[in-house]
Amino acid sequence: MLDVFILSLEKHIKVCENAFTTQNTPELIGSIHDVKSLSYTLGANEEGDLAKSIEHSLHSEEIKSGYEKIPTMINNLKHIVSTLKEER
Repeated sequence: MLDVFILSLEKHIKVCENAFTTQNTPELIGSIHDVKSLSYTLGANEEGDLAKSIEHSLHSEEIKSGYEKIPTMINNLKHIVSTLKEER
């Protein structure tokens, strides 16, 4: 089961990195929404809350604020993936 979460998070990291670089807000919103759900499912509530905040910002007039939080989100997700891999 952990492998499923790891693969999914790794996919979303790549999508977020690409969408961040290309400023593809719709793609970023979709991926961040999934990250939010995955984070809460894994009990990573801080990351879930961060994803929720980013998603809200990207849906509102605060798009710049959402983009500013993406590097932190990506780093946090990479840390989660690393931790999950150690737990396998």
